[in-house]
Amino acid sequence: MSVKATGVSERTQGAPNNGSPTVRSVLWLSLRILGLRTLRGITNLTRPIPKLTSRVASSELSKVAGHSSQLRTAGVAAESAFEEGKIQNLRLVAKALDGLWMPAGSTFSFWRQVGRCSRLKGYVDGRQLQEGCLVPAIGGGICQLSNALYDVALQAGFEILERHSHTRVVPGSAAEVGRDATVAWNHIDLRWRATVDSRLQVRLTGTRLEVSLWTGSPAREPAPERKRSVPLPTVSSIGACGACGEVSCHLFAKGVREVEAVQTAVVVDEMWPEFDAYLATLPATEKEIFMPLDGARRNRSAYAWKTDGYSRVHEALFLTLLRSFRSRRLAQQGAARQRAKLAASSELARHFAKRLSPHVRHLVVTQELLPFLWREGALGGRTFDVLMTRLPMAELQARLDEALARHPERQLLGDFRAPNDIISAESDALRAAAHLVTPHRDIARGDRRRILLDWCLPVATSIEAGRVVAFPGPTISRKGAYEVREAMQRLGLTIRPMGRDLETGEFWSGIPLSRPSEDRHWLDGVGVVVQPAILEDRPRRLLEAIACGVPVVATAACGVEGLPGVTLVSAADVDSLVSAIEAALQAGTA
Repeated sequence: MSVKATGVSERTQGAPNNGSPTVRSVLWLSLRILGLRTLRGITNLTRPIPKLTSRVASSELSKVAGHSSQLRTAGVAAESAFEEGKIQNLRLVAKALDGLWMPAGSTFSFWRQVGRCSRLKGYVDGRQLQEGCLVPAIGGGICQLSNALYDVALQAGFEILERHSHTRVVPGSAAEVGRDATVAWNHIDLRWRATVDSRLQVRLTGTRLEVSLWTGSPAREPAPERKRSVPLPTVSSIGACGACGEVSCHLFAKGVREVEAVQTAVVVDEMWPEFDAYLATLPATEKEIFMPLDGARRNRSAYAWKTDGYSRVHEALFLTLLRSFRSRRLAQQGAARQRAKLAASSELARHFAKRLSPHVRHLVVTQELLPFLWREGALGGRTFDVLMTRLPMAELQARLDEALARHPERQLLGDFRAPNDIISAESDALRAAAHLVTPHRDIARGDRRRILLDWCLPVATSIEAGRVVAFPGPTISRKGAYEVREAMQRLGLTIRPMGRDLETGEFWSGIPLSRPSEDRHWLDGVGVVVQPAILEDRPRRLLEAIACGVPVVATAACGVEGLPGVTLVSAADVDSLVSAIEAALQAGTA
């Protein structure tokens, strides 16, 4: 392994400064940096380095190098704003580097992959070492990641082409053991040549930065630590703007600022009353909410989240209107509709991710937006809870695959599968979540992190009992429509289907029908409500029946287990379904 460690960083950052930075010293430094950037720009044009691309993780890869470091170390309140800014910058760089595929012989360049840090890209003020001081700078703090990258490249035995050390040692940093690598656009770069095909993984947990290298080859002998021949000044020589008393320094006013009060953000989509009630119980500290639109103010019940107690309410009005327009042009069921829903959620998550304050430490996120916020890097460096509205995609699709194997003729069971990268992102995010919040009894079953909410039952309505069997779902296999049809054929009862005929035409042919009418409640004349579903995310019709005292026959997948009047049956078990319907009707006439 060869290492080219030049002294550019020391030349551009200047000699150790015994006093505060002056306007003259900063101007002279800026002129030198401009010259070096110009030279590097010419070199990049004449000898360009190809940009590497990402690649989905393979189960055949094994981890050969890893580095972990703590995200928050500042003990001074005035410095916490810069530290949260650093973490925001790390989120953006991690997004650019995570999943990067490096073929054997390829060259990695930090700045070729990341590009220039700017406010337009979402970078904020973090701490940067300049002239012996920790000063605020756009993109400041990303050296924590370049340190980690250098360390894993050494462990993997890669050929280091360019690396620059810092001119000061911050306690606890990689500079203490000579395994640091500073970067500054574009003249101070970190470059290496991969010796084997490898994949880079860069993640931020709630408290740590995790970097690792994965290859299909056995791990190579780790490179020895690089010891410094000349000791560098330690933190005792470093001033930090947030804690520095040099009020005459021209950087002081720029460096000291109030820390934003917002510490918690709620990111939601369609309103669930159970989640709305839960959010009202969150601590009354400063918090903000992101939602498609303010439904309470705009009279849209689908988004009528309570906004009392939030310091700020953020909307995505244009995206919500666009999503509604697109939805009306699609069929009620099918792959095209599912793809459109995922695309809309991705757009909404990207919109909200760009507007999250760097100072938000905790998030409460709806599951629809979770995988996309994860891919945007918005969850890194934060703790977060998930409002679970359905099964995880991996489990959901596994249930559909199992049912399709039993009934290959039921084509709607296999009409759509989410892309693997979205499934993987959701799975990774769910593993990292602090809590999984849901009223659904089947979702997150057995998970110790689950917070189980009570279902919000609607107001009971006076109805007239009867012997009609109501089926809330559309005629698709995953809602149990085929089993209900067979049960009705055996029993000779009247069915009241509440959904559309989607699976085949004339689905209920030969079975007495009682269609719902506008002048009567849908439960009038109903003796039992049945839904032997494989999947059911929002059992609102079942909850309405429970509130009105109408017996319910359903599967555990419907999520209403344990509620009064509910009888559970197994999916695809027509015999038990018939018995449960008969028992419910007999009890109603007793």
